[in-house]
Amino acid sequence: MQLKTNPSASLWDGKQQLEGLLELRHNSLRFTLKDFPDSHMQLTIPFDEIESMEKVLVWAYNSYGWLITGKLGKKDLFLDVENQNELVDLKSKLLESFA
Repeated sequence: MQLKTNPSASLWDGKQQLEGLLELRHNSLRFTLKDFPDSHMQLTIPFDEIESMEKVLVWAYNSYGWLITGKLGKKDLFLDVENQNELVDLKSKLLESFA
């Protein structure tokens, strides 16, 4: 699965926000920094390393975000995600693979 567009999103740690592009790829989720599109700096989360994915309310930001938790306990929170439907579809597919 790969999106035809590169939807914007923000990676948020509770204090700081990094603007970028969140892309669903064939077997991973990739976040590329908007300010460094041509660099090697990116976050790639393979689907098989994702333990859970949930839509959460972020009170400080007054918005919903997607919290992705990896099997090793690492967590990434994405805000302002465009194309929410693709992430809902991804969550459904991940849930099927967990069953």
